[in-house]
Amino acid sequence: YASYNAGYTFTAGRGGQAGLAGTNAAGLRESFTHGIQTSIGWQPGSSRLTLGLQSSWRETRQERFDQRFETARVGALANLYVDRSLRGGVNVGYETVENTQAAIILDPLTGFPVLDDDGDVVTDPGVRVTGFERRGAFGLANVSYTPSPRFAANMTAGYQDGGAYLSGRLGYRAGNYTSLSATVD
Repeated sequence: YASYNAGYTFTAGRGGQAGLAGTNAAGLRESFTHGIQTSIGWQPGSSRLTLGLQSSWRETRQERFDQRFETARVGALANLYVDRSLRGGVNVGYETVENTQAAIILDPLTGFPVLDDDGDVVTDPGVRVTGFERRGAFGLANVSYTPSPRFAANMTAGYQDGGAYLSGRLGYRAGNYTSLSATVD
């Protein structure tokens, strides 16, 4: 399995945005996200165990402050199907995560950001500042429960992006065109 996806976001106007006092610092304005995912899996014999390898890369570029968020992961996964409705799994591997942006120019007298005529913060595109960087192992465990085609529950917990990770989802499908879900991330 391999996939590529891309998305573009454009935000017009400045109403309702909060930022640095007296500035237009909030809002993405424009952002472009794209990524690649690959995976391969196999099931040894007729067991309830499936094994797999996966890799992913994703990058988001935001026009505001020339921000770049990039993450790459390689890992192995295993899933054990206890029965038709219950599955448990683990995903372990190595990740790199980096968030950088252009340096904000500060007024040497006040220490506040320098603003242009439109009230936007002025940046120095020649100087990159790293806001977050991590390279190391990650590990996640999950449990999925699907007692019927209409109901599904999933919980994932572990260590990812340099900290604890917890996510849960409940879903109910009332009919062909109606569904309800709740996600906690």
